[in-house]
Order: sequence, then structure tokens, then C-alpha cells
Amino acid sequence: MLPLQRVPSLCAHVIDGATTGVLVAAITIAVLAPCAEAWGAGILGHQLRLVLVGSCHQAPARCWWLWGHPCALCARCLGLYGGALLGRGMYAAGDWQMPRLRVSALRSPVIWLALIAALLADWWLTGHGILPRALARASLSGLLGGAGWMLGPHRLLLQGFQRALSRLLCAQATP
Repeated sequence: MLPLQRVPSLCAHVIDGATTGVLVAAITIAVLAPCAEAWGAGILGHQLRLVLVGSCHQAPARCWWLWGHPCALCARCLGLYGGALLGRGMYAAGDWQMPRLRVSALRSPVIWLALIAALLADWWLTGHGILPRALARASLSGLLGGAGWMLGPHRLLLQGFQRALSRLLCAQATP
């Protein structure tokens, strides 16, 4: 039987694994949809797009195009999901305490707030017409914001969940 004190940590690992799986699946679907459409499987491509329709507007003018068809995520969302995967990897690398890479410095609130601020600034400036729309900049700002989210708020929420679950289990274990 699993000791109660290990349950919160195990749950956090399960949530982390599920988050990573969803990110990988979304990026894969975003790329597979235009591939399916280009290779003559338009119905499959349409079905793949429907999977992601609730997470992105999928406006063709704001998407990268593959083989003459737009991806199923806009450039910013594609960057955001990719950045979240990158941030997940950077956080894991920080857990390994590799002194030469100094990855653990990326956990600083100043760093992850700056990364998220870059995303929000680009979104606001583009949305208000101050900067012209550019796919590469949208993808880059999404990449930075996604990494910042996984290094900061996602971690804080996960750690808070672990603490709350630990307290709940300890309260139930004591008579």
C-alpha cells in the first residue's frame, strides 16, 4: 500500500505528466491537420481541427501554413504550447541541479514574469494596431509566455495543490 505522505507528490507527477501529454497531443494535432488535408484526407483534417477549436480561434491569416493549408493552432498558440513544453523541460533540468547550466535561476519570479510580460505586451501591441501582425513574432512571444507560465504560475499552483492535499490527508490520518 502507498504511504499517505507520498500521495500528494504522486498526484503532482500524474498532473505534470498529463499536462505534458496534452501539450504534445495539441501540437501534434495542429501539425497533422494540414498534413491530412494536403494528402487528400480532408475529413480527417477537419475532425482534427475540431479537437482544438475550443482552445484557439484558428484564423487562417494568423496561422503557419503547411502544404497550402493552415495549422490547427494560430502562430501564438502554437508557440505558447511549444513554450510550455520547453518550460516543463527547463523546470525538470533545474530539478537535476546541473551547476554548469544554472537552470535553477530560471525559477526566479523576475524571469518568469518577464517571459509572460513579453507575451502580453506583444498581444496588446498587436491587438491595438501599434505593431503589425507577424507570425514569427507571435510564435516567439507565445514561446516565451508558455515557458514563463510553466516555470512560474503552473509550478505554484501545483505546489499549492500538493500542500493542500498533504494537509487534507494528514487531517484524515490523525484520529
